Amino acid sequence: MQSFLKISSIFIISLLFFACSLHYKSDKDLQNELDIANSCKNKSLKLEMSCYDLIAYKSSFANIRLGIYELKTGESKSAKNRFELAKQSGNFYANALLSNLYENGVAVQEDSQMAIKLLQDVEYLDPIAAYKISFYYFSNDNIKKGIKLLEFAANSGVKEAQKELVLIYTNNQYINEDSEKSMYYDTLYQDKKEDFSIKIYGK
Repeated sequence: MQSFLKISSIFIISLLFFACSLHYKSDKDLQNELDIANSCKNKSLKLEMSCYDLIAYKSSFANIRLGIYELKTGESKSAKNRFELAKQSGNFYANALLSNLYENGVAVQEDSQMAIKLLQDVEYLDPIAAYKISFYYFSNDNIKKGIKLLEFAANSGVKEAQKELVLIYTNNQYINEDSEKSMYYDTLYQDKKEDFSIKIYGK
């Protein structure tokens, strides 16, 4: 009987964890976790990473930033685990990083469909994911959606999206030239504001 209760408890906890993992955290909760992670920023990369390691239990952004660092140092499996932990905790900014792993077959079997799905799941939440998935829509002749997502990313501060829109509104490849919009996005691109990617990824 005790064994049955123990198994049942584990099953219920697992179900609750799975249910929670289907929902993303609110902007307020994510901002709180981002603030916690930002408190670790340090001129010493070693000290910064050590700090992230200490607070990873309460900030999913710490796991994201540690995972990015581990990718650079060749610890791709550990990086993948950290991105998955962040995603499971409700941080939708992990999707774009996991997508990149599946696209390139790093620490996972290459799977382009999974890479696309991970981005599509958060394309209206994460400006970085919106920027990346926009090229998929352009390549499939869904120009309207591609531009919509690029504009979302650009207006959220993703510098590469701003740069891309300057080109799109000047070269007549996808739509007619629009000098007003081209100048608008060029102004955004040229400003001194921090790239949204740096805000999230830390570097």
